Amino acid sequence: MALRHFLLALLAVVYTTGSMAELNVTELLEARRLAPSPGYVAVCYTPFHNWEYPMGNNPGNVGRLRAAIEADFELLSQHVTHVRTFHAMHYGIEIAPIAAKYGLKLYLGVFMTKESWRNVELNAAANAIKYHSDTVEAVLIGNENLFNFYERSWDILNTVNEVKALAGGDAWRVKFGTVQRLDAFLDAKYDWDMGQLNSKLDILGVNIYPFFDAGFRRDQPAALLDRLWNLVVNKYPREKVRLTETGYPTGGSAPSWAPNNVPSLDVSYEYYNAVAAWTPSGSETLPKFWFQAFDRRPEDPMSQVDHERFFGFFKTDRQPKRDNFPRRKASGDCGGGLERGVDYWGNDIGSAPAASAEACFAHCRSRAGCQAFTWSDYEGGMCWLKWGKTEVKPKAGVVSALLEC
Repeated sequence: MALRHFLLALLAVVYTTGSMAELNVTELLEARRLAPSPGYVAVCYTPFHNWEYPMGNNPGNVGRLRAAIEADFELLSQHVTHVRTFHAMHYGIEIAPIAAKYGLKLYLGVFMTKESWRNVELNAAANAIKYHSDTVEAVLIGNENLFNFYERSWDILNTVNEVKALAGGDAWRVKFGTVQRLDAFLDAKYDWDMGQLNSKLDILGVNIYPFFDAGFRRDQPAALLDRLWNLVVNKYPREKVRLTETGYPTGGSAPSWAPNNVPSLDVSYEYYNAVAAWTPSGSETLPKFWFQAFDRRPEDPMSQVDHERFFGFFKTDRQPKRDNFPRRKASGDCGGGLERGVDYWGNDIGSAPAASAEACFAHCRSRAGCQAFTWSDYEGGMCWLKWGKTEVKPKAGVVSALLEC
C-alpha cells in the first residue's frame, strides 16, 4: 500500500516531557502454550479508532487514552494470543505492560521517526525488552519504509542497534526484525537492502494483500496468498519470514486496478477463514497477522482512501461485524456443550481414536490449533479435530462440540 507508510507518519505519536504535544495530522491460552498454530490468526493493532486519541480537529482526551487502550486489549485477549503494533508507545503510554496485563504476546513495532519523540519511542521498546520479555516475542523496526527507498537498510539497522544498546544485556531475549511490502522482497531493485536486512535480522515481515491484486479469486481465496508467500520464502529463509499483514476490507470501493475485488463483509469473512485454514509448509506454528483489529475513524488521514477505513475485525466502537469474525479463543479448561446429530463440516486438522465424544475434549486440547471436533463411530470411534466451527450439517450418529467457553 503505497500511501500507508507516509500516512502512518502523519499519525505518529508526539510526546514531550511534562505535556502531550498535539497530533500533527490469562490464562485463557497459557494451557494451550500461547503459541500460534494451524488455523490461528493474530491481529495488527493501533489505538487510532478511539475518540480519546487526538486526531484532526478532535482534541480527544489523552487522560482517558490508557483506559481506552486497555479496553481494546481486554477485548482482543478474548480472540487472539498475539498482537502486532506499529508503535511501542502512544503519548507516553507504553504498550508492553498493557499487553502483559491481558496475557497477550507482542510483535512490538518501533516507529522510525526524526521527530522529537523518537527517543521516547526507542526507550519504550527497550523497556519492553528489559521488563516484559515474556510478553515481547519480537521487536519490529520500520514498516513498509523501504518503499521507493524512503529509508534504507542502514537506517533500519542503525535503529535496531540503538534499541539493542538501550536494552543492554537483555537485548538477546527477543528477536529483532522489520516489516516491508511484498515488492521489497520480490523486486530486484531492493535486493541489496533486503540482503543486508536478511544478514542482520531474525525476522523479515512481509505484508501480502490479495485484495490489491487483480489475480485474487473469491472461489480460491488463499491461492494467491499462497503463491506470493512461496515466492518470498523461495528467495529468503523460510524460518525468518512472517506474514505480518493481510486482510480484506468490509466496505469502501474496489481498487481501480482490481475492479472485481469489491469490499464486502462476506468476502472478508471468507478470506479470513481461508487465512485461518492456510498452513504454509515449514511455517505452521507461526502467527499470521490480520490487518487490522479496528476500523478507522472518518477523520483518520488513511480514510481518504475509503476502503482503508474498513479493514477491521471490529467497528470503531469495538462492536463486532458478525459472529466468529474473529473467532473466540478456545480455553484449555472449557468444555462446550455436546451437539448430537450435528457435523461440524470441514476445517479438519487431524484425527484421534476415542471411544466416546467426551474423550475428544482432551484430544482437542492437546492438539495445536484445535478449537472444535466432531466424533463418529468410524473404526470404533474417531475424533475429527478441527480449527473451528463454520458450517454445520445434520448427520445421524455424530457428536460435535466447541472448546470455547
